[in-house]
Amino acid sequence: MSRVLLLLLLSSMQCGGADDEALRHLLLGNEFAGQGKHIEAVEAWRAAAVLRPDSNVPNNNIANSYLSLERVDDALDEAKEAFRRKIDYMTSVTLSNVYKKKKDYRNAEDVLLQGTASTMASPHSHEHPFWSLASLYWDQGDYIEFLKYAHLGLEYKSKMSCAPAAEPPCALPAFELEILDNIFNASADLSSYIASQHDFEQAVGVLKQALRVARVYGRHDVVHSAECKLDCLQTLMQNGKNISSRSSTQNTSECAPLHNCAAMGAQGRHSRYARMAAVRIMGCDWRHRRAD
Repeated sequence: MSRVLLLLLLSSMQCGGADDEALRHLLLGNEFAGQGKHIEAVEAWRAAAVLRPDSNVPNNNIANSYLSLERVDDALDEAKEAFRRKIDYMTSVTLSNVYKKKKDYRNAEDVLLQGTASTMASPHSHEHPFWSLASLYWDQGDYIEFLKYAHLGLEYKSKMSCAPAAEPPCALPAFELEILDNIFNASADLSSYIASQHDFEQAVGVLKQALRVARVYGRHDVVHSAECKLDCLQTLMQNGKNISSRSSTQNTSECAPLHNCAAMGAQGRHSRYARMAAVRIMGCDWRHRRAD
């Protein structure tokens, strides 16, 4: 877990008496962890756990330090204890990370589904369990579930800073930009695949959702690309043409000639989403998509 996320957890520790002492040990552990001194961090957090046995924060932090030390079994014990004390955005992500490390993807998915449910029922927003679950589906090539939870993560984004007059209107920190890139890549790939199956309306819907995200976060390069693909798909949809057989060089706009739309169909049949169907069917024993 990042130092930033660790510091966000301090709000769960109340002040006064033993709580003040627990908070001191928690901060000390954070300082040690930030310096890479994980053994010392664990000792400090152990002291905090004794003073606040009701809190899930110390055990969760200990689990992350054990992961950094490659003590995976110890990390699993601590993460399970933190998760047992309270299921939330923090403990679900940590426990899922341990399960991923052990290649136990079924349990990783299960705890993240519980974490997303807890977050949606909470008055506080946190994107972390949604995006951690989305990354699990991304690795499996399941763009349908990836996009579902990636978009939910944006909806439950913590500390969202948006100003209509700003450029871009909304911004993400650098370490979270990868989720945007994956949203755009998955949407383009999936829409091409869907278009190759002649379902232009659904393909257009996938691209429109990605286009809305691109506009909100000021990704002008993606906006132009998505608008051109939308123009192409919408024209073919209105004309009732088969994307895989159209070979005309007539322009739909200034974006590209229509024969490039036919190329979209060919690309869809050879896209990562199409190639990963075998992984979704046979390569994972933890989850299968019935549609494949």
